[in-house]
Amino acid sequence: MKRWSLRRRLSLAVVAAVTIVIACFSLVLDAAFERSLWREFDGRLIETARRVAGTLEEAEDGDLEVEPATVPLPEPTDATWFEVWTDRGEVVLRNLPEGQADLQRQPTVLRPIFVDLQSPGGQQARSLQLQVEPHTEAHAEAPPSGRMVTVVVVRDTVTLRQEIADFRKLMAGAGVAAFLLAALLSLLAVRGALGVLDDIGAQIERIDSSHLGDRLKLDDLPSEVVPAGRKLNELLQRLEASFERERRFNEDVSHELRTPLSGLLGILELAAARERTPAEYREAIERATQVTRDMRRLVINILELARAESSALEIRKEPVPLRELVDVTFAAVSDRAQARKLKFTNQVDEAATMQSDAGLMRVIVSNLVSNAVDYTDEGGWITAESAPADGIVVAITDSGPALTSEQRERVFQRFVRLDGARTHGAHHGIGLSLVRALTEQLGLVASAEARQDGAISFVVRTRAQGGAQL
Repeated sequence: MKRWSLRRRLSLAVVAAVTIVIACFSLVLDAAFERSLWREFDGRLIETARRVAGTLEEAEDGDLEVEPATVPLPEPTDATWFEVWTDRGEVVLRNLPEGQADLQRQPTVLRPIFVDLQSPGGQQARSLQLQVEPHTEAHAEAPPSGRMVTVVVVRDTVTLRQEIADFRKLMAGAGVAAFLLAALLSLLAVRGALGVLDDIGAQIERIDSSHLGDRLKLDDLPSEVVPAGRKLNELLQRLEASFERERRFNEDVSHELRTPLSGLLGILELAAARERTPAEYREAIERATQVTRDMRRLVINILELARAESSALEIRKEPVPLRELVDVTFAAVSDRAQARKLKFTNQVDEAATMQSDAGLMRVIVSNLVSNAVDYTDEGGWITAESAPADGIVVAITDSGPALTSEQRERVFQRFVRLDGARTHGAHHGIGLSLVRALTEQLGLVASAEARQDGAISFVVRTRAQGGAQL
């Protein structure tokens, strides 16, 4: 099914609205004009009836006499005829066309009565029945008798109806012309109004991966489109930052992989340069194996970090015993801790648990513990703590070396290894970045906090308790 463009939809909507407005206006104007003509027509009928009644005068003996009219009465040839009855039903005055029978009267009423009928020629006409009191002689001393006469006046409405029909034709022609003009102006207005969208589309079309720094020009946009343009610029800014992170990430990954690969290649080339003893070959193989293990751990961390930052993780929540989790993760690095003469204390309560993904929590705690074992000064101490009631899931604290506030934030960035402090070990600057990415996916917060005694604590806490302290 073909989709209609926005320009076509708006054009049709505007044209439909204009059509409805013109139609309603035409109907109202037609009704007003027709009512005005009929009101004027009925007024002339009443005027004629009163003029006819004005020719009757009541004498002293009660008889009705017809006096000459000061204004000529209508003739049948004028398409107007009349008839006058006394209250006794006697016709005292009539002016009817040839072949016309007596005009019909309604029951005696005081208000004017209008009736539509047909003339003797079969044409449409309109009648008025009106009761009036005749004049009395000027010299008569007796009071008026109260007698009433009934006047019926009929007038042909052919001319009136023709005027109404001509007006409707005129209105129809004017309506069609107004519709065409309004439709044309509406189409031009819609095209002009939507031209800004074409400009926006052209600007967006010019933005590609090599021009992510370009932004939409908001100064020339209508106020209604500015919020959308601002949001689009914000999206472009985030997209530019994302592409820049990906570029740096690729560069960093290439750099980090190039170093162990070069080392591995050097070991193998050196071993193959000449004949060596079995012990020398075994040593070369062990060194190559260690480098390969480091590379494998680096690649796994990079893949986990990429999955975490892309929100592609499947999270399955279950009860996680925190003390047992710390014990298991430390057991994996206990040999390294012992070799560096580190003292480890697990102060996590036996009953401390939380609802989370056990596998991801194991990765988080494992990286924190491994980071502490590798970077704590030799002969130092490491402590694991937890306070779920205060929002602190786990805190791995070591005796140092201490970090500045700027360094405490930088350690969570990818491939960052600080100079002058915590620089030894086999880490590649991925572990803490992975910790922060995973905690964000689990709705947690990871931070590095300095202790008053110079120790450093890496804390994972819930968002609701982000400010809680141990």
